[in-house]
Amino acid sequence: MRLMKPVIVAAWLAFSSTAFAADAERMDAARAYAETPTVQKMMDDMFSPATANAMIASMVPPGKTTEEQRTKAGEIVSEELNRVRSEVIGIMVGATAETFTLEEIKALTAFYSSAEGQSIAGKMQPFIAQYLQKIGPVLQQAQLAIAQRVKAEIGQ
Repeated sequence: MRLMKPVIVAAWLAFSSTAFAADAERMDAARAYAETPTVQKMMDDMFSPATANAMIASMVPPGKTTEEQRTKAGEIVSEELNRVRSEVIGIMVGATAETFTLEEIKALTAFYSSAEGQSIAGKMQPFIAQYLQKIGPVLQQAQLAIAQRVKAEIGQ
């Protein structure tokens, strides 16, 4: 039994150091993925005043705000998001490393480094803006229906 304890400890240490090395390698790969120019461009687009403006326009019923108000709100949202950008990227790196295998992270990096990946990423901001603009009224209608049903069926 005395001989078993050192063997178990040695096995645990070997496994732990291997797991730590794999985690470190995954974190390095996730960081490399997040630092690709394409992913950085997607972050630029996501945090842009235009995207924030489109998001606001999709959430606010028509006629409730002016274009000038939405533009100013978009600028504020963009400035505040960019202020926490490095923290957001750090969270993205951690989530990427925790969620995906090393091979999957390398595949993501390869995809977003390819011509196709760069092209798709370049189309994401206009796609998201168009999508948000079109689903805004649909979601507003759904919210009204939900509120009416909750009130009628639950009494709240």
